[in-house]
Amino acid sequence: MRLDLLMMTIAGLLILPAGAQGQGAGNDCANASSQMEMNQCAAKQLSAADAELNTIYKELVHKLDSAGQGYVRDAQRAWVTFRDKECIARAGGPQDQGGSIWPMVVAMCRTELTKDRIVQLERQRKCPGGDLSCPDQ
Repeated sequence: MRLDLLMMTIAGLLILPAGAQGQGAGNDCANASSQMEMNQCAAKQLSAADAELNTIYKELVHKLDSAGQGYVRDAQRAWVTFRDKECIARAGGPQDQGGSIWPMVVAMCRTELTKDRIVQLERQRKCPGGDLSCPDQ
C-alpha cells in the first residue's frame, strides 16, 4: 500500500467523531484498538452516510417529473459505480483486498465520496435545474 494512502487513513482514524460509537462492548469508535474494530467503525460511518444520501436522493426524486427522475436515477447508478471503482483504485486495487486494513480504507473512501455526493444532491434538491437565480448554481 502506498505510504500516502496509509498516512491519510491513519489521519482519518484520528479524527473519527467521538459520537461515532457502535453497539456493544468493544465498538467505541473513538477508542477502537484493533483493525477489526476500526474496520467495523468505518463500515458504520459508511452506512450512516449512505442512509443520509438515500434520504436526500428520495427527496430530490419526488420533486422531479418522470423524465427528470430517470436522469437522476441513471446518474446516481453511474455515480455508485464510479464511487466503488474509484475507492478500490485508491486502496491499491483489487490485488490488495487480502490486507486487514483494506476494508477500512475502502469504506473511508466511500464515506468521503458519499458525503461529497450528499452535498451535490442537496444543492440540486434546493436549486432545481435551470434556476439561474439560485446562489448554489
